[in-house]
Amino acid sequence: MMKPAYWIAGTDTGVGKTVITGLLAHMFLSAGHPVTVYKPVQTGSPSLDEAEDPTSIQTWLSEDVLAGRLRCENRYNFLIPATPAVVDTDCVIDPAQILNDIAGYQYSNDMDGSGVLLVEGAGGLRVPITPNLEQLELIRESTLPVILVTRPDLGTINHTLLSVEALQRRQIPVVGVIVSGYQAVDVATETLPEMFERFLPVPVLAWVPKLALQCDHPFQNVLSEPWSAGLRPLL
Repeated sequence: MMKPAYWIAGTDTGVGKTVITGLLAHMFLSAGHPVTVYKPVQTGSPSLDEAEDPTSIQTWLSEDVLAGRLRCENRYNFLIPATPAVVDTDCVIDPAQILNDIAGYQYSNDMDGSGVLLVEGAGGLRVPITPNLEQLELIRESTLPVILVTRPDLGTINHTLLSVEALQRRQIPVVGVIVSGYQAVDVATETLPEMFERFLPVPVLAWVPKLALQCDHPFQNVLSEPWSAGLRPLL
């Protein structure tokens, strides 16, 4: 049986994709759904030694989700934090292998039909994965629907609307947007919900508060949080 699957994409690097992926994983787990987390390409890997093979599947513990002890399966790992096409100096990244991995996780028999696959992207949508392929095209070829993670501060309206437009122009389904680390501290952040409601053509699934991401165990009671209501239809 094919598992439900989502590609967790971001409007940029550093917007909180890994943290939100961890949040979603804990949400599914707390509801009794087994979860596989797969990040095809990891750069700036905190656990990678330069002597290791960057092309083998590795289990990588994200420093962003240590409190949740979530592990993420990686296909390609690189020590340097930069665009995949830049750090992959030996041209080992094979998009076909990534797509095969995704299909394998979706159809694997180690979970029943309640399992979920979360695929975490690298950087923003148009990051070059190889010299000839942007991540956006890899997402399209995967056929997975996208959950888009965005930041809450000044400039996010432009980045978020352009990202959604880029996805929709390629007929990639967009489940919705998650705003990571939201805190209303100025006119830009205070009016952001109104602006997204007026101009964003997809729903905002959750406004994850900044304080929720700073506590010692941020994901233990996801479903009990008032801001998680928009995430529950994913279950």
